[in-house]
Amino acid sequence: MLAMNFTLNPGETQVQALKRFLEQRFGITLPKDVILIEHQGVIRVLNKEVMQLPGKGFAGFVAGKISNGRIEVKNEFFQLFGKHAKHNVINLTLEQGKAFVEQPFIPINLSDGYYIVKMGRHVLGIGLVVDKRLYSRFVGKGRKRVNNVIEL
Repeated sequence: MLAMNFTLNPGETQVQALKRFLEQRFGITLPKDVILIEHQGVIRVLNKEVMQLPGKGFAGFVAGKISNGRIEVKNEFFQLFGKHAKHNVINLTLEQGKAFVEQPFIPINLSDGYYIVKMGRHVLGIGLVVDKRLYSRFVGKGRKRVNNVIEL
């Protein structure tokens, strides 16, 4: 399982820790009209204006779930907000991009850590480099889905 490790600062919430991690690792600052909230162990992405509309329930989508002191962040979150990344971004060729979504990993000459993975102008999601291998989170035939887990 892919795991992004960081610790909570004193008095920091899981949402604040996630935002801090995004800023430090990728240079991602969420747009001003986007907010993250935690409710019953789920972190949701919401639009401030839509949230103020009358009605019951939550708008937006699930960014991740909090479980056993960790946040499991969905790849879709990175596909949507990865375009704001300023560093730790990999731009794959078409051939590498196909391999990234079809294989558990592809060889790559980068240092260990998490990267926003792009193919041209399209953000594929997030990948983890370990020992010169870029691990994918996509489901392949006969493989289980791998989730990002952020340890708090």
